Amino acid sequence: MADDGTFAPLCPVAASDTETVQLAHGGGGGTRTRLIERLFLEAFDNAPPARRHDGAALAIDGARLAFSTDSYVVSPLFFPGGDIGTLAVNGTVNDLAMCGARPLYLSAGFILEEGLPMATLRRVVASMKAAAQAADVTDTVRAAQFAALGAAVSPGAPATSVVLFDSTGHPVAWAGRHRVPVTLPHGELDATITPFYAVLTARRQQGPWTAGSQVLLAADSAVRVQHRSP
Repeated sequence: MADDGTFAPLCPVAASDTETVQLAHGGGGGTRTRLIERLFLEAFDNAPPARRHDGAALAIDGARLAFSTDSYVVSPLFFPGGDIGTLAVNGTVNDLAMCGARPLYLSAGFILEEGLPMATLRRVVASMKAAAQAADVTDTVRAAQFAALGAAVSPGAPATSVVLFDSTGHPVAWAGRHRVPVTLPHGELDATITPFYAVLTARRQQGPWTAGSQVLLAADSAVRVQHRSP
């Protein structure tokens, strides 16, 4: 709508050599691509950004991690089907999904305008919490369990694996290389010997959690690695 109240078609297409930031720079098309290529890639020239992905895929100490960051500005703050809170969480989680990753942690920064009603802020934060829970991002306890188990298993010991079980016997976190499924022994220590493999399994109970640690002593070549922890 024009200033005089009449309707007129408006196209937010920026000129290719504009000296000001335009709305089209955030549209995801060629205008944004040129901005990235001519400004940001020249200033921050390294491998992850050069891949032009939705996030950066990194290899750290043998683990494959994906990292993404984004910022969101929308008006109005609340719209049919969501709000700026759900948009921020789901948009960032989608970037990670496009990298083939599942979200473990989510950081958030807020730029708050003076005079913003606290009720509005509470509503946005509640939406972010719900969206993060739906995407299984806020399961920080489980993420910490994966991290702790991963630190406990040496990368140089491929025949070692550990699994953490809940009170119902369901595995909730694991680490190492798993050629034979880890089953909890009845006692603290158990040895299993078959024509195909031999394993030593230890059991430890702490509160509602039970850890099963397994060392593969020998195995036939047919017993392949079934799963490696992330």
